[in-house]
Amino acid sequence: MDHQSLLSAADFNGQVINNDHFLYWGSSQHVLEDNTEYQIHVIEQTEFLDDTTFSPLRGGKTDPYLKRCSQTKIQSAEKLMYICRDQLGE
Repeated sequence: MDHQSLLSAADFNGQVINNDHFLYWGSSQHVLEDNTEYQIHVIEQTEFLDDTTFSPLRGGKTDPYLKRCSQTKIQSAEKLMYICRDQLGE
């Protein structure tokens, strides 16, 4: 319920969203019983809408949702980890 999908252009262009339609929630590193190490990156794919026109904001990857959420490599230079709504200007 706390997720905000309607953003101003300033929030969309900021370092948390960084002109992309995904949020980076962080990562977790784990070690299996055989000492194999692996790391999980948690990413939420979404579609952010402009708060004045209610149309999707354009930027970053504009591929269809299913194609974006099935990618195995996602990059966004200098994108910050999303922690809470307070990071956005609202």
